[in-house]
This record gives sequence, structure tokens and C-alpha cells, in this order.
Amino acid sequence: MNDGIPPPRGERWNASTLNGSKAPQTGILRNPIYMGVKQWNRLTMKRNPTTGKRISRTNQAEDVQSLSLPHLAIVDAATFRRVQEMFPQTEKDHPSKYRRAKTLFSGLMKCGCCGAGMSMKDKSKGRIRIQCSTMKESRSCSNTRAFYLDEIAEAALDGFAEKLSAPAAMEQFVKSYNSERTRLAADVIEKRRVIDKQLGLLKMKEDKLWSDYDGGILEGRIANDRIMNVKREMDELEVKKPLPRKPSPCTLAPWRVS
Repeated sequence: MNDGIPPPRGERWNASTLNGSKAPQTGILRNPIYMGVKQWNRLTMKRNPTTGKRISRTNQAEDVQSLSLPHLAIVDAATFRRVQEMFPQTEKDHPSKYRRAKTLFSGLMKCGCCGAGMSMKDKSKGRIRIQCSTMKESRSCSNTRAFYLDEIAEAALDGFAEKLSAPAAMEQFVKSYNSERTRLAADVIEKRRVIDKQLGLLKMKEDKLWSDYDGGILEGRIANDRIMNVKREMDELEVKKPLPRKPSPCTLAPWRVS
């Protein structure tokens, strides 16, 4: 499809455009609209209180709403079902389910041909190999090579050691390191501030519920359920609240700067 057929958005077709995701039924091959069934309420969007980013959550099957619109069908139901039956035989769980801790250079390596990121290809004799993610997803990059991650890491670390052997380079490294630690500490302070503000609002909400109960506005059962929900939200926020962090500056040994 990347040979002359323009995608609806972006520059190229990716595998995810066709295959999508199983649970929310995204992707061209999974979307029931193509057999004349409109669905909604498949996802709920929530905002991460720490990062502020929106996160999608798949709703339960019983919460999904459907409406039959046969005039929109471009494939018959039998064909659509046959396609769905093919997925379990060929698909694997998304790599994020098995995502391991980040490596030293995660997110930093780029393809020399197209500039896209590098992602894991496979393991060969117990060693991780990486390849261009654009080539992997859409075959629209000419870089088909696979590289051993340990060889890249070894070459990079050897280069760092050589460059940082100069006192001026080491001083710059320590300066950048301390600056980053200060920034991370400031991020923690900001995240704690945001969560503390949300906790304060929830505490006010809890106090209001108790006041309504004492004043006879709310029945005991209703007040109890609502108060327990508020407390549950507060507990979840407390878990997400990062521990305070103070920047501890790194200093150079005297022999390094002499």
C-alpha cells in the first residue's frame, strides 16, 4: 500500500493502521463499521494526574453500544468474521505487555537512512538485534539491516570513555549531569504540587459530603458510597505521588581538573 496509495493521515501506511488493536477493535480489518455495524463507547479517556497526558482505557464489552447500519456495509458479515478468525492464528500480544526495563540507549538511537527510531527485531543466539522501526512497520525505508545492540552499546561507551578522558570534557559532563538532576528534582516538586492540589480538592469534597450527611441532605448509604469513592481516589493519588527528591551535585576529584 506504500507503493503509490496515499494514507488518510501522515506519510505512510503502518501495520497498525490495518491490524489495529484487538480490545478496542481499532484498525481497518477489525472495525465493524465495514460490515455495517456502528459502535461507540469502546474507550474511556482519562487524564494522568501526574503527567497531565490523556490515556485511553478499553471499556467492558457490556458497556459498548452498537447500531446496525447495513447501508454502510462494504463487506458481508461472513467475510468480516472470517477475517477476525484469522487474527488469533497470526497475531502476537503487543510487545508492551512484555516490555522490559529501558536500556542505556532506549529512545536515543536513530536510523541513518530515514531518521526514524530503532526498535527490537529479534534475538539471535541470546543477543538482541534492532532495526529501523519505519522499515519494520511499513517497509518504506531502504535500511533493511539488523544490528546487535550490545555491539552498539560497547562502541558508544568506548567512545564516551575516550572523549571524557579530557578534563574539559569531564567538566562539561558533570555540569550537564548536575543540571539534569536539578531539572528532575524540579519535576518531582511540580508533580507533588499538582497531586497535593487534587488531594486538597478531594478533601473539600469529602468534608462537603459529611456536612450534607450531618445536615440530613444525604441518606447514610448514599453518603457512605460517595465518601468511600472519594477516599479511593485519594488513596490512588497518594500512591502516584513521587517521593521528594533533592539534587545532590556531583563534584570532580581534584586530579581530574589539575
